[in-house]
This record gives sequence, C-alpha cells and structure tokens, in this order.
Amino acid sequence: MKIKMTNRENRKERPRKTVFMTEVQVEYIREEMSKEVEGVVTGDNNEMKEYKIEELDSSRKTNYRKGQNLSKDEVINLFNEISSDAKNNNYYVGITCNPEQREEAHNADFLAVVDCPSMEAAKELEKSADKYGFDAGSVQGNVHKSSSKKVYIYKKTQKTKE
Repeated sequence: MKIKMTNRENRKERPRKTVFMTEVQVEYIREEMSKEVEGVVTGDNNEMKEYKIEELDSSRKTNYRKGQNLSKDEVINLFNEISSDAKNNNYYVGITCNPEQREEAHNADFLAVVDCPSMEAAKELEKSADKYGFDAGSVQGNVHKSSSKKVYIYKKTQKTKE
C-alpha cells in the first residue's frame, strides 16, 4: 500500500461558489433550525405539536399555558397535572364542537379545552386519556358532528352530569 503525500502548495485552488440569500430566506432557515434544536432538547421532535390549548383554568398549577401547541403526549401530561389532587378517574374527558354548551350540559367548569387537528385526533386523545385512567364515558368517541374536535376535562362532583 502506497500513501501519496502532498503539500498544500501543490494543490490546485478550486473556485468557491457564492450563494446569496434574502433576509426572509435567512430568517426562515433560522426559525427551522431553532425548531429542530428545541425538539432535540425537549425530546419532542418525533411528534407534531398539533393540539392547541384553547382554555385553561388559571387556578391550576401546570407547566402549560393557554394558546400553547402540544403533542398528544403533552396533552396527557397536562391532564395528569390538572388531576394531581385526585385520582384520574375523578376527572371526565369528552369531545365536543361547542365547549360552552357541553359545559352547561355537564353542569361543570371545564379545567382545560384542547383544540385537536381533526375529529379522529380528538377520538385518539380521548382513548389515550381513558387508558391513563380518566373517565371518558361508556361510549368513547360518541360525537355527532364532524366538527367535534375539542377535547375537554373537568373534575366530577355530586353536581356534575356525566
């Protein structure tokens, strides 16, 4: 095996290519890189954050805030934080297209309302909440309108109607 040694002076100089980008392109690349870095740091880069917190009871201490986008796992974490004062089965999780109307029908105060990307995503979230011990009702995914994609949670009491 022969190893050929060269020094820098013997190498030919290659022309360098120059790429010009607009400020908008540079800003876009910075934002995308920032999202990737944030995903790596938080460990959430494999799951889309398509669930948005629409309402959140400010009296509950959580690591989340109204308007924040979450992954499905983060929504379950939010529900677990909300229910930290009692067992999960003391909390009801459901799906609606009209939170105000359902809140009245349940005679409850919703602790959080999460807007899901679709009705199917809302059903999946409700099913996941059921697996974690939340009361999702006897007929899960029982939605009557295709626009029903908001998942809510409230604490069950003697006054609430499940």
